[in-house]
Amino acid sequence: MKLKHVKIITKANGRQFTYLAVPGHKLIRLPDGPKYCPEFLMAYAAALASSKAERNGRPVANGSIAAAIISYQRSADFSGMAETTRQQRRGHLSKIADTWGAARLSDLRAAHIEADIAKLAPHPANNRRKA
Repeated sequence: MKLKHVKIITKANGRQFTYLAVPGHKLIRLPDGPKYCPEFLMAYAAALASSKAERNGRPVANGSIAAAIISYQRSADFSGMAETTRQQRRGHLSKIADTWGAARLSDLRAAHIEADIAKLAPHPANNRRKA
């Protein structure tokens, strides 16, 4: 049996950490140890329930910027990126969704994007633009 959204990240020193990685949500650290012991499964169930409650607590309208962000984060293009790139993009996308998520994607213009990134320093602005 494979647990959904479980991700193992290996650090440079070789240590491995286990996380619950639900698309569109922050990583939630899970206990180290066997994946099918009762403690791990209880922590997994609790983390999964908390991420679902958060997602269900914020409805997303079809055609909204938030819906486009969710769709992008589930795409093969997004999952094909390096983990650090995905983490960085998730941060920017989360801020965009929090600020502009309810707006209609069809109403989005280049001027809106330029106004959003004008508030940022050059390097973060480039990363926001890529996201």
